[in-house]
Amino acid sequence: MSDAGYLAAQKAIDATKRAYEYRDHESMDYEPRLLDAQKAISDIPVLKNEGPEFVFKLDAGTCVSRLETYRLAVEADTRSLGKPGPDTNRAYYEVAKCVQDLPSVLGRLAPSRQ
Repeated sequence: MSDAGYLAAQKAIDATKRAYEYRDHESMDYEPRLLDAQKAISDIPVLKNEGPEFVFKLDAGTCVSRLETYRLAVEADTRSLGKPGPDTNRAYYEVAKCVQDLPSVLGRLAPSRQ
């Protein structure tokens, strides 16, 4: 992984963690952090559709998508049930695991840094 790719990936991890920390706050508090995470991921340089930067970018993008899905599930359940439901719990587990695993994904790619 290139130095620029590694630094951009680390920024994406940090932005994703910040968005995750605010996952249960109201939308106005949450959305800017989600957008920051999406932008940080889009800033990861990818020269071709393979290699460490590409792999990390896909994994990080998946985490942010799961985070967004979780947030939408919370909003939908709160509107219809007045509280989070079972789908929210499943979505939360997927997000938590994904965000927790991101640093190890980067760590596995780090030995290939050039």
